Amino acid sequence: MKRLAVVCFLAVLPAHAFAADRGDPYLAVVRHFADTLLEKGRDTYGPRKTALWCGVISVDDYSVPQSAKDVPATAGVRDKDRSVGGCNLYQDVSSIHAFRNLSKIVGDDRYAQATRDYINDYFQVAQSPVTGQLAWGEHAYYDVFKDKVAGPAIHELLEWTPPWEVLWEANPQATTREITALKYHFCAEDPATDGWMFNRHADLGKIKYEPTDFTTRLRSMPWIKHSGLYAYSYAFLFKKTRNPDLKYRENGIGELYWNHRNPETNLVQSCLNTPASVENGQYSDMQNSLLCYFLLKTAHIDPSDSDARDHAMAMLKAVDHYHWDSATGHYREWVRTDGTPVVSAETEKYAAANPWGFSYGGGLIPCYGRIMAYAARTEKDATCRAAAIRVASILGAAPLPESFTPEEIGFGIQLNLDLYELTSEQPYLDDANRLGKIAVEKLYANGLFRRGPGEKYYEAKVGPGDLAEGLLRLSLRLDGKPDPAGIDDWSF
Repeated sequence: MKRLAVVCFLAVLPAHAFAADRGDPYLAVVRHFADTLLEKGRDTYGPRKTALWCGVISVDDYSVPQSAKDVPATAGVRDKDRSVGGCNLYQDVSSIHAFRNLSKIVGDDRYAQATRDYINDYFQVAQSPVTGQLAWGEHAYYDVFKDKVAGPAIHELLEWTPPWEVLWEANPQATTREITALKYHFCAEDPATDGWMFNRHADLGKIKYEPTDFTTRLRSMPWIKHSGLYAYSYAFLFKKTRNPDLKYRENGIGELYWNHRNPETNLVQSCLNTPASVENGQYSDMQNSLLCYFLLKTAHIDPSDSDARDHAMAMLKAVDHYHWDSATGHYREWVRTDGTPVVSAETEKYAAANPWGFSYGGGLIPCYGRIMAYAARTEKDATCRAAAIRVASILGAAPLPESFTPEEIGFGIQLNLDLYELTSEQPYLDDANRLGKIAVEKLYANGLFRRGPGEKYYEAKVGPGDLAEGLLRLSLRLDGKPDPAGIDDWSF
């Protein structure tokens, strides 16, 4: 009976898309996506062929454009953050998890092997032989036509959880080098001597520490989420190696923002005051929840780091308390660290915006809901559970915008599934299924996921892997199946 809910959209699938998985259309869609990406989207360009997956592909003829000029960015995406004509492993993190999970679900190791091949080749072609830094993030990638690293040559981590365990399985030595190279984001060889200040950007492939005054790169700031990413990364490598220097770094960077908070509210500005950040970073921002998320994950892989867990929960609850505006029924993007709201034409524009958005500089509500659901599940916390339910209600009441990305609707599916598992309430599964049908109807084309309804391109930057993961998980839940043994965590 549970499969009757999804039969209505079978007509939108080509016959060959579900021949092997008849009766399970979501699984068929993801399997067809994986088959298509491996058959049509791998690096067959330039003199050197690799197992990498191209970041931008035409959904009409599977051609790969060479320049961003050939494929204008979608709304809210900066051209300099994309990987047109190339491959960016960090932008494929969710797809890698989806492929690994697909292998476990269907019993075919071919998809997991493809991720291992991809990762091993990426280490070969996109890791600096000098520092060990990978060309990934928003400002560096591998150009499949020129067979070399491209972009502004800046090393950075993104907001998906770094896939260290997956990379470690493929190559422990190369993974160690990438994590160790995070030291070049700091302002001193011993970061404690300069207050653990860092730059979210580092010069790719250069052995140097960032200038303390940040005046040489004003666009780069010590944003809050990156401190959590570094703490999580050091915790992972400490677990593997037991190197005390890694523990020292994990604790030091993990406490940076906590030590700068307003102790009366537990709010902290989203970017510490350097000459580069005064204008943009004086307020508590909804993205502060990402620091809390990565600190929780830090504590989960290093249970000895109780401060990471306790401080994450305190700051997360502060964000929920002070950013929530009960009068308007929305979360404010910014508040002062004393808890008072920031009211201006700019803040009201964000407040009035559709909560589904994931555009650059705003639109974190679906992500925030998933963070609160994660905290509710792992910490058995009622406040976080209530907040996740609130976010799902906000999204459910807001119409999905005419233009949306795979990441947006994928996060919507996942949040509803998070809550279905937390509450066992059928409406959450129903809403996940509703969004799944919309996603397939509007985004699935020729075996790929469009970057938006009516768009002619697949683009890894905007989260096709997040949608693939959501559809796989939805497939299992609609059938009432438990996750297969060894499946990757569904968190982002």
